[in-house]
Amino acid sequence: MKESRDHHSLAFVRSIISIFYHNSFILPCLGPVIPLVPTLHGCGSVPTPDCGFVVAESSVTTKVAVPDDRQGSMRAMDILVFNDDELQRLDCYQRMDESNDEDFFVSSQKGAKIIMFYANSQHSVEDWMWIGSLSGVSDVSVSLEKESRDFPVMSGRLDVTAGGTYTPTLERLSAEIVLKSVSCNFAGKPYDGEKLENVSVYLTNVNAESPVWPDGQKSSRFINQGRLSENDMSRFSDPSLVFHSLEGSIGEVPVNTGTRLRCYPNSSAKEGPGTPFTRLVIQGDIQGVTWYWPIAVRGRPDDGKSAGVERNTQYTYDILITGKGSADPDTEIEKGSIEIKTEILKWTEKEEYSVQF
Repeated sequence: MKESRDHHSLAFVRSIISIFYHNSFILPCLGPVIPLVPTLHGCGSVPTPDCGFVVAESSVTTKVAVPDDRQGSMRAMDILVFNDDELQRLDCYQRMDESNDEDFFVSSQKGAKIIMFYANSQHSVEDWMWIGSLSGVSDVSVSLEKESRDFPVMSGRLDVTAGGTYTPTLERLSAEIVLKSVSCNFAGKPYDGEKLENVSVYLTNVNAESPVWPDGQKSSRFINQGRLSENDMSRFSDPSLVFHSLEGSIGEVPVNTGTRLRCYPNSSAKEGPGTPFTRLVIQGDIQGVTWYWPIAVRGRPDDGKSAGVERNTQYTYDILITGKGSADPDTEIEKGSIEIKTEILKWTEKEEYSVQF
């Protein structure tokens, strides 16, 4: 009987999705039935279904702050509302598809709520059918290979009381590593006056999988381990997220490279087996020999206590190469071979727009 009831409930949910494809809130009838029916701004009334849904009596209005370089409309956002009690069961769910609208509405039950936001989702509506409580969201993860440069995955959380107005912040799950400029000066070396040829820039030891709502979890899947992997790169929808080839040669005049790479958080404080540092690698030829300049991406100068790569953070580098690098991309550079200027900033936020519940 329970199996029959669940199939009936999921069938009803899918019909609601079909009817209210845009701005629709749903609640699967899993376990004890929680009364709820979608109520949509600008839409007609919805009949109460047989499985125990009724119109909720309270609403919460939320204003969402979006990062300032999102470059276009938000492609999709999943919003899950949970009861903030001992069971933390799902109250309602909404898929907000790409839209120029600023206001979105949903009615939930009264009381304390936990609202989870997931923008530019890599998941389908059906992927949420099996989430019955807040604990289930810890198993929801995303892949760097599916990331979009223009529509990066963002997430956030609000703890609220239904019926008020609140302002959450959506933060990018990824970090951005920017090589702003690079130049070479080999003064005093036997190869003084030489330029760096066939230059490419990429990330190694890249965390390519992360929970949508990370809570101190360690990196779970590394790609380009120790060096650039063609096999790993072939799985990317946009390989430029972790690799950039530079045109021309590099000399004493700094070149603005336009290199902007992405990775998921890698919080390793110390490097060891299973906890490699994410590295920005500059690869190039001097007198026909290939050399590598790997740079550990760190939150602060590497003092053994600094944080690793953090979400929603931009690491910007200006690099002056002063000597030959390492023979492979995973070996530390000898002192006197490179000068590094680093700037670390949290991504700023754009003018706020409203999402109302």
